[in-house]
Amino acid sequence: KIRKGQKLLVLQGAAGSGKSTLMSRFAVNLSEEGYQVLPIFCGNTLMSDDTLDLIKSIVHYIEDVFSLPHFEDQMHRSKRLGEDDSDREEASVREWADKMAELIAYYEANAKKTLVILIDAADQLFADEVRDKLMFIPTNLSEKVRMVVSCLDTFALPSISEVEQVQPLK
Repeated sequence: KIRKGQKLLVLQGAAGSGKSTLMSRFAVNLSEEGYQVLPIFCGNTLMSDDTLDLIKSIVHYIEDVFSLPHFEDQMHRSKRLGEDDSDREEASVREWADKMAELIAYYEANAKKTLVILIDAADQLFADEVRDKLMFIPTNLSEKVRMVVSCLDTFALPSISEVEQVQPLK
């Protein structure tokens, strides 16, 4: 489905149904076929347990593909003092999501290869509104940037749009 142009595919299945194995196979096969592949495996480890880190990983990856300056470095230079931490966290997620959308548009305009972002075990991200509403999925997925997300079949998905398809695994 991804090879045929599907922009977003969600795989759902019970624990042990082979979602992670399938995602790792996708990473190898698509890479061998010439796709640019970014595999992200979520879990309870540093830099893989919340949606902000997931968004940062996508941003860093695209920046590195094009040797662009790192947005994080720019943010550190312009960081304002005296902000409430909770306000900063919310602003940070918005800023990073905006940067991700900007870089995906840049990728679409400048890349030769299709990028497939594989996010395994999205249900293992820290439970918040961004995760629960799948707000880490860019709204500007395209012909050149596609995504596959896996999660448990008990994870409540928000409504699925016409560019998405849920594939249950048994």
